[in-house]
Amino acid sequence: MLAHDGYLKRYNLYYEREIEFYPENNKLIGCDKIKGVKMLPNLKFDIRFHLDPSAKIMKTQNNKSIFIEYETEGWKFSCEDYHINIDNGLYFGKKNSYIENQNIFISGITNSQNNNIKWELIKI
Repeated sequence: MLAHDGYLKRYNLYYEREIEFYPENNKLIGCDKIKGVKMLPNLKFDIRFHLDPSAKIMKTQNNKSIFIEYETEGWKFSCEDYHINIDNGLYFGKKNSYIENQNIFISGITNSQNNNIKWELIKI
């Protein structure tokens, strides 16, 4: 589990991420948790997954999955209970330079003291 309290002072919340890896299935299952010290108001959130600039991505028509093509591999990112989308960003992986890239993001609104955002990444 990974966690941080970077939103504690401003929003009274903690952020955690749990990841399980299943190598026999080439699958990652994740759960991002937004936990309030007390009941959370309706706060908008975005959770971003930054991709290598050479990755090509495409959202499915049902808006529940995103296909990722990276080198010779194909992957599917999905999140059933929240809205997912694609956004442009900047990749700072090389010293003193940057290049445009794309990222996947999950967005939603907090609705309780504890919000669990489940997602998965599976090789296809």
